[in-house]
Amino acid sequence: MTTGDAVRRTAAVEQGIASADALFSMEGIPEGAVVPEPEGEAATEAAVERLGSRFARLDGQVRHALRRTRDHAGNLSSDRLQGLSEIVQNAEDLGATDVRILTRGRELLVAHNGNPVRLPDVLALAMPWLTSKAEQAESTGRFGIGLMTLQSLSPHLEVHCGHYRFRVGDPDISVARPFPVPDWFVGDTWTVLRVPLEPGVLGADEVDVWLAEWGDSALLFLGSVGSVTHLDEQGAVRHRLALDRETGEPFEAVVGGRSVDVETGGARAGDGSRWLVCRATVPSPSGITRSHKAVGSTTAIAVALPLGPDDAGRIYAGLPVADTALSLCISAQFDPIASRQALDDTPWNRALNELVGDLWTAAVLWQFRRDPARAWRAVPLPDDVRDSRDPVAALERLLLDRARAGVSHGLVLDVPGYGPLGLDDLAVEDETLVGVATEEEISRVAERTAVLPKVARDEDGRWREVLADWENHDSAVPVTVDLYDALRLLEDETRSPQANIRLAAVGLASNIYSSLLSSRWLVDSSGGRHRVPRPAEPAVFTDAPRGLGASLGFSREIHPAFLADTDEARSVRTWLRKRS
Repeated sequence: MTTGDAVRRTAAVEQGIASADALFSMEGIPEGAVVPEPEGEAATEAAVERLGSRFARLDGQVRHALRRTRDHAGNLSSDRLQGLSEIVQNAEDLGATDVRILTRGRELLVAHNGNPVRLPDVLALAMPWLTSKAEQAESTGRFGIGLMTLQSLSPHLEVHCGHYRFRVGDPDISVARPFPVPDWFVGDTWTVLRVPLEPGVLGADEVDVWLAEWGDSALLFLGSVGSVTHLDEQGAVRHRLALDRETGEPFEAVVGGRSVDVETGGARAGDGSRWLVCRATVPSPSGITRSHKAVGSTTAIAVALPLGPDDAGRIYAGLPVADTALSLCISAQFDPIASRQALDDTPWNRALNELVGDLWTAAVLWQFRRDPARAWRAVPLPDDVRDSRDPVAALERLLLDRARAGVSHGLVLDVPGYGPLGLDDLAVEDETLVGVATEEEISRVAERTAVLPKVARDEDGRWREVLADWENHDSAVPVTVDLYDALRLLEDETRSPQANIRLAAVGLASNIYSSLLSSRWLVDSSGGRHRVPRPAEPAVFTDAPRGLGASLGFSREIHPAFLADTDEARSVRTWLRKRS
């Protein structure tokens, strides 16, 4: 090494040490803080070593507490691969588009192409409860402890990015040795996290199972990360999470008392699952602070309504945090608990629930206009709501109330031939009347404009359950025409004999006889209409005129429809015979 080289190296080392000392002396890492980045490999290595030496000189109890906190981070989550989701979340916050995982031999490698590592990131990883994102309101990461959940797999974590090569563990921070990485796994500017593994601690199959359970829907609300891919040692794909997205038509909605623009889009997974995703940026709740997190003037919220086979519900803070029994996915800048497996019960989260409720109501109403049959699945029912006091259950109850009070009254359906109509303008038939009375007859009996269109009814019949719940809670609902109401149609002389037979058979099956005895619904072969003869009345109906009844004029030939070989006609004939 020449004298000039030595001088330059000494200067680089001094610059790295100065950067580390400046960072270490700060109270937190405030937004906009100027921390000179080490320039070059020598300066970066010196900065890492300096941080390690500063940790080594900490007071014994302080250093012990930090180590204990880091060591116990692996016990925060019941999911021992929670650290993988934390890496994806950090990659999202750093603007990455691609995350790759490689399980080989005695190491787990995770790489992403987000913004490169900076010196404050090194300190945040070494001090588990320090976050380098506290002043970044838009980021979903909360504590630097997130990645330390990888302690469930290994006591060490290495980070390799550019000139940065460092290990967090024992000692607290040290320079890591370089190791070979396949060219097909990373690019030149990628960040690689390496978790050394003991034999048998983790296999590739377990990672595949974890990714399958996490599912493509885990990526629903990410703005930059488009795929998470698990590769084998030859570079072939073992498992891949990804979503195909398309942009939809925007609309306006009132959220938090203000009109906001709502962006819509579609998301589709490889298994055919689909979602309508609605996003909005709204004014942040006023007068409410967050713990260890900045509050910006606006906050982002989003909902996704399932349109396909996967209707599992989840609550997200960027990535999934908790499950819900409701068939919807919701994302906001929620404050999760440290394990990121549940929401914290905070005023901020409760305020976000109200905003989410507004956006969800607007999204459901939007979906009812576009594809009403699928929209019913997104509407909560009482059995979907858990009897609990946790924040997710509170959100479920809020959405149930919003459905009854907001969705029911705001719901507008496009009815063929009539245009947009609200539920109060519509009628529906009781289940016993399906296929028995026409839509025109149902609307006439109900004295309503039209009937709830068949295209607005889901095949599973959830629409009936939702309307029944709404009717019990003073919500807007169509008028329901029951069998008693419909039997008045027997007096309609324009109805065909076949239609009357179907309706009469339903009445007989329900043991309703009054309308059958008082209405003129029996039809003779000439088309004449008659009441059912009373026991003492000199009138009979036969399949053909014959005998004394014919000669005396009180025998009538019944219409052939009553003699048809159908279940309805047979039940009517049987009842008439019982009445002699």
